[in-house]
Amino acid sequence: MTQLVIAAIVIVAAVVIKLALGRSAQATGDARAVRTFNLAGRLAIIGGPIVAVIILVSSMITVVPAGHVGVLTLFGKVNKTPLGEGLHIINPLLVVHKMSIRISKISGRFSAASSDMQQVNVIIALNIALDPAQAPAVYRTVGFAYVRKIVDPAVQEVLKGVTALYQAQVILQKRPLIKAKVFERLKKWLSRYGVVVREVSLSNIEFNKDYQTAIERKQIQQQRAEELRYKLQQAKLQAKIRVVNAKAQAQAEVESARGRGQRILIEGKALARRNKLIALSLTAILIQDNWIKRWDGRLPRFITGGKNVPFLININPATAK
Repeated sequence: MTQLVIAAIVIVAAVVIKLALGRSAQATGDARAVRTFNLAGRLAIIGGPIVAVIILVSSMITVVPAGHVGVLTLFGKVNKTPLGEGLHIINPLLVVHKMSIRISKISGRFSAASSDMQQVNVIIALNIALDPAQAPAVYRTVGFAYVRKIVDPAVQEVLKGVTALYQAQVILQKRPLIKAKVFERLKKWLSRYGVVVREVSLSNIEFNKDYQTAIERKQIQQQRAEELRYKLQQAKLQAKIRVVNAKAQAQAEVESARGRGQRILIEGKALARRNKLIALSLTAILIQDNWIKRWDGRLPRFITGGKNVPFLININPATAK
C-alpha cells in the first residue's frame, strides 16, 4: 500500500514538474530556454511513470525471511492464510506483517501461595513458539505483544492453581511433579491462543524469609538426626561384630581345648598301652640282663639285708673304717 501511494505521488510530481517547466519556458521567451524547459518536462513526464511502475512492481514482490511467517491485511482485514518463508508475488494493495515463529525463551519471577497460605516465589523459564497456522488469528486478536498479553498472565494463573494443591513443606520435595503439572496446564492453556509451549523450567523456588529460615533450621536438625542415627547404627554394628568375634573366639577356644583333651587322652591311652606292653614283656632274666648292660662296673655303696634284715652295710672301702 505504501509503495502505491509513493508511485502515485511520483506520477503527480512528474505532471506538476512538466506543467511548471512549460509555464517557465513560455515566460522566458528565449528559444533556447524554451527547448531546455520542454526537454526537462518530457523527461519528467516519461521518468515519473517509469519510476512509478518500478515502485508498483516492487510492491508486488515480498520476501518472508527464515523463521518468520507473513500475515496479510487488506484495508485492515486480516487474510486467514499466512505466507510461508521465501519469495512471493502478491496483490500490491496487501500489507505484509512478518511475525517470528522461532523458539524464544522468556523468564520471570512469579508469586503464588501454597495450600497452607505460605507465599511461594518461583522463577519460571519457558521455551515457546508461535504456531504458524494460527499467526493470522494471533495478529487479529492480540497482535505482536502476545507474550505480555497472554503468556505472562497464563503462567501466573497456572502457577497459582498448581501450588495451591500442596503445602509449603512438600513443595520442594514435589518439584518434578509441580513442574510437570505446570507444563501440561500451560500447554493446554496457550494452545488456544496459537502459542506452543516447548519446555518449562522451575529454576528457583523460594518462600518468605521467616519460613525459609524455619526450613533451613529443620533441614539442619534432620541432618544432625541422620548423623546421630548413622553413628548409632555404626555402634550397633560394631557391637554385633564384637559379639560375633567373641563367640567365634570362645568357640575356637572350646574346640582347641577339646582337641588338646582328645590329644592327651590319645597320648595317655598310647602310653598306657605302651607300659602295658612293656610290663608284659618284662621277665626276671630280661631285667637282670638290662641291669648288667647298664652297670658301670662299680659296686654299690650300701646293700640291705634280706626280707627280715633291717640294717644297712657300707661296703665302700674308702669309708669302711
